[in-house]
Amino acid sequence: MNLSKKKIDFFTNIPGYLIILLPIFLIAGPLLSDLAVSIVAIFSLFILRDKKFFYNYFFIIFIIFWCLILVSSFLAEDKILSLKNSIFYFRFLLFSLFVWWFLENNNKALKKIYCVLLFCYLAIIFDSFFQYINGSNIFNMELVVQNRVSSFFGDELKMGGFLMRLFPVLVALTFFFYKKKKN
Repeated sequence: MNLSKKKIDFFTNIPGYLIILLPIFLIAGPLLSDLAVSIVAIFSLFILRDKKFFYNYFFIIFIIFWCLILVSSFLAEDKILSLKNSIFYFRFLLFSLFVWWFLENNNKALKKIYCVLLFCYLAIIFDSFFQYINGSNIFNMELVVQNRVSSFFGDELKMGGFLMRLFPVLVALTFFFYKKKKN
């Protein structure tokens, strides 16, 4: 294995693991998930060289949307606050393009993402039942609001939003692997 192959493996393994572990980072809080997205976006600047990632409708529509957000930020009453939130929004474009590239070049990545997502779902559901029955979860975090379970999210009552938003991804991956196994 030559040096350039090791360099490519290093540049794809770190962001690849960050993508796979993203559901866990979403549970841990906004710092880790935003940091993972930003690191993957930075790595994508060095890895993505194929023109198909930059000459497609998704890329063009996202750039137009980003420009509209920037124009809207300049027209806002508090320009600094608005620009602070919108100027680095392009990192989600780079993150999406890297995820596309990563899934094309790594055959087992989708299976790993599915396993991590399924583990997160099962852990949250088990912990929420445990918290509902006992009044505290497995890490001894008490209920913040009576009869409102928060599981690993602590005092932030967003467990249902997490489960609801990632449920379509879990169902789609389940059908994808079931159909693939059936064939």
